[in-house]
Amino acid sequence: MTPATSTQAAAAPAATHRIGRAVQTLAAAVLMLCVVGRAFITEHNYRVAPLAVAMAVNHALRARDPASQQAGHPPSAVNYQDLSRATFAVALLAAGGLWLIGGALAGGVAVRGKALGGVVLIFAGCSLVSAMRAGDTRGAMLVWWEQLAMMSACLLAAQVFADRRRRNMLLCLLAAVAATVAVKGLVQVYDEWPAMIARLAESPELLTETTGWHEGSIDTQLLKLRLAARTPSGFFVGLPNVFASLLLLAGAAAVGLLAERVAALVGALRQRRAKPTGDISPLATAALVTLVPAGLAVWLLVMTRSAGAAAAAGLAGAAGLLAVVFAKALRRRWRRVMLVVAATGVLAAAAVVGHGMTHDSLPSKTMTVRWFYWTGSAEVVGDEPMWGVGGGNFQDAYLLHRRGQAEEAVKAPHNVVLNAACQFGLIGGSAYLAALAMVMVGACRPRRDELPCPPALPPSGSADRDNGLIGCGAIAAVLAVRAAFGEAGLSGPVFILQAVMPAALFALVLTGVYLAGRADTRESAWRIGRVAVACGLGAFLLHNMVSFSLWTPGAATVFWVLGGAMLAGGARVSRPIVRGRWAVAVGGAAVVVAAGAMLWWPIWRQTAHWRAANRSLAAGDVAGALSASAAAAEVWDDPLSFADAARLRGALATLGGEDVRPGLLKEAMALADRACAAAPTKATLHSLAANLAWTYAAEVHDNAAAAAGLSHGELAVQRDPMNMPLRLTYAEMLSEMGLAGRVLRQVEQVEWINSQLPLDSVYRLSQPQRDRIARLRADNGER
Repeated sequence: MTPATSTQAAAAPAATHRIGRAVQTLAAAVLMLCVVGRAFITEHNYRVAPLAVAMAVNHALRARDPASQQAGHPPSAVNYQDLSRATFAVALLAAGGLWLIGGALAGGVAVRGKALGGVVLIFAGCSLVSAMRAGDTRGAMLVWWEQLAMMSACLLAAQVFADRRRRNMLLCLLAAVAATVAVKGLVQVYDEWPAMIARLAESPELLTETTGWHEGSIDTQLLKLRLAARTPSGFFVGLPNVFASLLLLAGAAAVGLLAERVAALVGALRQRRAKPTGDISPLATAALVTLVPAGLAVWLLVMTRSAGAAAAAGLAGAAGLLAVVFAKALRRRWRRVMLVVAATGVLAAAAVVGHGMTHDSLPSKTMTVRWFYWTGSAEVVGDEPMWGVGGGNFQDAYLLHRRGQAEEAVKAPHNVVLNAACQFGLIGGSAYLAALAMVMVGACRPRRDELPCPPALPPSGSADRDNGLIGCGAIAAVLAVRAAFGEAGLSGPVFILQAVMPAALFALVLTGVYLAGRADTRESAWRIGRVAVACGLGAFLLHNMVSFSLWTPGAATVFWVLGGAMLAGGARVSRPIVRGRWAVAVGGAAVVVAAGAMLWWPIWRQTAHWRAANRSLAAGDVAGALSASAAAAEVWDDPLSFADAARLRGALATLGGEDVRPGLLKEAMALADRACAAAPTKATLHSLAANLAWTYAAEVHDNAAAAAGLSHGELAVQRDPMNMPLRLTYAEMLSEMGLAGRVLRQVEQVEWINSQLPLDSVYRLSQPQRDRIARLRADNGER
């Protein structure tokens, strides 16, 4: 082989370097698209059933009766939240893998924020142990991958947003998100919620057909109260507090852009560089355009009626104003200031805890309810102090310690400190909280790359091209996530309303905000805007002292990425890894492949089977639906899929003849037992198994099945002792078995729990429940 010439040898590394930088640009793009896409779908901080059984069975009934079929496609009964959470987790990890591969191609991998990376690794190890020990291991593993992906995204953001032009693009994207979700909130308040209230008033059976909730149930009452309140929740349907947290972050990005553009305009006017009167100043136009998303974010934040978010925004705004006014003095003493802020936070928390322990309450009703959540959560930590109960397993553990005064069976403690400690234990939880603290300290640290500030030159042609491609990708991401994970994929008109229109509005705002910003060519350190963003991050964390947005993926992803962007340039850069760069890149790629194989692929297969079951029911193919649901449950021993397959058979058994009912109920019993075995700590699964076994026993007069039902009923009550409807159902089982003494003890417990609840609580005993208690007392010998 002829040796390469020196020119060829030089050209090859240069070409490889360019490819590496292009790959790293792609990593930044994937990261930004994940941030945007996640703001447009509903993802809860807990797992939900993969199939809406009541709606699915309604599909089967409509298929039997052509006269009742409606035009167009029936609404989907499949829930895509598990798939969306897995998809975004893998995408965030893939962005990190791309960045490592790009660095290897470019000749070396240099990392900012090594200390944060070390804390993330500690958290990853501890939270994995917690997940493996959890009652619901499948749910815990999903949370583990998800949290690891978001924290890794924070580290990646600290690398890719050191380029100010990329950081500006991220802020423009978030400003467009703020405007679009705010408009969605306005549509909800003035159109969607009133229309839904009218439809339910006209056809009350719609709610039962879609949810299975009967008229007068607690769930129905709560839904009607939420609709009547008409609080906006954007695309986070049913989560106004989480929506408020998102507005704190996206609104802070918009306010930061606005502040910088107003500062540019004021500076130009002072230096008499503004255009003559009669002309439109580009700087004034930039400020006016950016005022739209900032104003909408503030307006909708108020409309959410989230007192915690509003208070956090007010405190953060006051702190931001002080930071701007006393910028020079604070910059010299920023470490001292951070210590004072931290000490103030600790003292405030101590005062709250002291008041709660003294009075067993807090000053307002909503805070007193949270106090009840927190005291129960503290007992959960006491049970599992080292490793916690595992991600996503909080509710199962909390129900054992729920106080009589605590109305709701909440799925999060509404406090980030307790949430971390409950799920991951004191070690893993401390690592999680340390990562949050490091993000905030980094966001408030004076920037090394901006003191003295480098020239903020206009974006180059390549940067404009890259940002243009990212903007187009973000618009496509909105369309894609609305169609794939929302309700927009049902039909043409729904797609236009639920996907095309939000994407068009997002595109309009993004184009205006980005192009308007090109008018500012100052040599600026971007100090005022950075203060606004840091205040938004602080307000978000403060709100999480009484909320759970950090555990809801959409808002949490924005926080971690925006926090990482504020770290960029402030954290020290490590010495580049050159010789071992490919080993690091291969390791990152292996993590992505593992996440895809262990998380995304089984969830995708499971979701595909549930879609097939839903379509079979819509076509009237009950046998096909049963087969597909069984296949879905077998994919990865998922307790929720076992439970939904059991529920489907139980519901179809009530519609079938005497020749099929026993077989379907027996299958349902077996699946419910497998669900309980996969997640033995879940009271809802034991309750399902009890009801199915009891129904089967009544159908075929099987004493063994009745005994199994009674055993599951007892386990359900043990796992959720403050659940009055659950105890009433169990008491009725005991009554049929002739166990009068145990029946009366359950009735007494129900009445005691009811006496602990506030007089205006919707959870208090209803008249039908009181009638059931009266019958139980009469049937069991008590006058």
